[in-house]
Amino acid sequence: ASYNVGMQPVAPNTMQGNAQADDRGLDADANLCCPTGLSCILSSMCPMAWLCSCVTINPNEAAVLTTWGKYKGTIGKEGLYVANPCGNVFKRVSTQLQTTSCRAVRVIDKNGTPVMVDGVVTWKVYSPKKALLDVQNHYQYVSDLASGAVKTAAGQFPYDSHDEPSMRTHPDDVSSAVVRELQKQVGLAGVTVEGFAISDLSYDPDIAQAMLVRQQAEATLNARKIIVQGAVEITSKSIKQLQDNGVAINADTQAHLVKNLTTILCSQDGRS
Repeated sequence: ASYNVGMQPVAPNTMQGNAQADDRGLDADANLCCPTGLSCILSSMCPMAWLCSCVTINPNEAAVLTTWGKYKGTIGKEGLYVANPCGNVFKRVSTQLQTTSCRAVRVIDKNGTPVMVDGVVTWKVYSPKKALLDVQNHYQYVSDLASGAVKTAAGQFPYDSHDEPSMRTHPDDVSSAVVRELQKQVGLAGVTVEGFAISDLSYDPDIAQAMLVRQQAEATLNARKIIVQGAVEITSKSIKQLQDNGVAINADTQAHLVKNLTTILCSQDGRS
């Protein structure tokens, strides 16, 4: 263990945005031995009080020092510290990675379809002062705002699409949008959002069956488009190959050949 009288300011981890970067210097050094004149006078009048002046900071932990009700600094480095025993109060907070679950969040997607999203937010405290003094309960603060951020960010995407990023095809884009949206709100609590992972994604139960039928119809339509495109390409190449080999094909014969080839190629069972 290390023995310290002073301390170094808490250095935040990588921030998710300019607002967090501007707040990096808010957690000040703590003067542990003489935070106020009154503390110094009282402790000098009763030297024995210093026998109870040791404070231990564990790994991944920080402590905010208040003296006579006023904020005096933050201890962010693990170790054993000697602090003035008079008037000092230490409030501790974990700086470990934390997770908050967002369960069954009902999101209206870009196309107006109700979707159920489950996910996990990963976050950590970068400013112990803000987390302990600026909000009543930073755990509850993150939890309350997470669902709203998921609704807002995920609602910018369709549930499924082949033409643009969607929740099903581009979950990483959705996660990044949720992180940005949530970070704008929880920075006031001294929290940085490290990530968001979608754990479950489905249609709202009220419309799930109808949307399944729609998905099947869209899949059938897309498959038909591919088949038709392939049939046209094969037919065109066949006629060109015959002409290149010297086979004379008049307009009527060519039309009949195109009709027969496309009919065979586009039929489900391969028969005309």
